[in-house]
Amino acid sequence: MNSGLFGASNQLLAGLAFLVIVSYLLRHGKPVWFAIAPMLVMLVMPGWAMVVQMSGWYTDGKWWLFGFGVVVWILLVWMLLEAAIVWISLRKSKLIE
Repeated sequence: MNSGLFGASNQLLAGLAFLVIVSYLLRHGKPVWFAIAPMLVMLVMPGWAMVVQMSGWYTDGKWWLFGFGVVVWILLVWMLLEAAIVWISLRKSKLIE
């Protein structure tokens, strides 16, 4: 059974790794321009693909896959909010401009 859940989750994990790298570089005052585009691509594209797959799982009644997809999305949004909080606090403390 090839549900696509593993592939989308794997790609989202790569996007979250880029998110951590960008946060680390910002914290240490290093340039981040080279990591922003890959981070956005690796978060947006698999995220959108997962939404499309989740709609199919919902209409097909594959509730376990749909439920795991929802959990992955909740975790993704949580990590994005945490990163935004860190970036805002870094900006307020003048560590980034």
